[in-house]
Amino acid sequence: MNCTLAAFAARLTLILLMSVSLRAADTATATISGRIQNGDSGIYLNNAKVSVTGTNLVALTDQTGAYRLVNVPPGRVVVEVFYTGFDALQTPVDVSPGQNLQRDFELKTGSVVTLDKFTVKGAADLETIATNEQRFASNIKLVAAPGENEFVLEGNVGEFMKSLPGVSAEYSDVEIMGISVRGFGSNVVGVTMDGSNLAGANYTGSARTFQTPNLSMNNISRVEITAVPTPSTPADSLGGSVNLVTKSAFERAKAQLSYSAFLSG
Repeated sequence: MNCTLAAFAARLTLILLMSVSLRAADTATATISGRIQNGDSGIYLNNAKVSVTGTNLVALTDQTGAYRLVNVPPGRVVVEVFYTGFDALQTPVDVSPGQNLQRDFELKTGSVVTLDKFTVKGAADLETIATNEQRFASNIKLVAAPGENEFVLEGNVGEFMKSLPGVSAEYSDVEIMGISVRGFGSNVVGVTMDGSNLAGANYTGSARTFQTPNLSMNNISRVEITAVPTPSTPADSLGGSVNLVTKSAFERAKAQLSYSAFLSG
């Protein structure tokens, strides 16, 4: 009995010591959080890579441009921010033990270079966001932003997607009604908006295939096309899946209004 009590007491002492050491480790480190913004347009950047140089501390921003680095060692550290199409930013930050720091960063594109009659400039904001989303995607997918092609025929999102690799259009007369991925019909291509399933009212038949004229291109920020299904992909997405990301006010620092009008006769 004495041996059992002694062993229990030793284990309890070890657990208490480990708890105290873990608590001390928590108070010895700090947290850095903030938001990453395009310094030229004011748009908050999604999936910007924020890291502490010399360590394995890395964080990616969310759709509101927010990031959070935990367990940052105390002292002077260098926070590096990387986003495709922008100049990498390195900023020294003084960190105290247990401190919660708020650090916001603005990224700038390289300056415009003019060579005689040619002008080299950075890509458009939405195109840069699409390129970065595709680069840091967890699976193989194509991400495309409308850019200058936002105003397509009757605002039909299919008019934009038909020019993307691996995508073809399904027509009804001259109007695009659905899209095909990798040669599979639209009935086995899942279409979602911001990750939520879409079911269209098919007025040309009894199928529940989503029809592209039901959605205005003016509301779309970018299009994500996954050609190879993953284990988490619904069974009705045999040919692939399309996710339409809508425009968000949290991606911008100020209000913006866009509209389109069409006339036919």
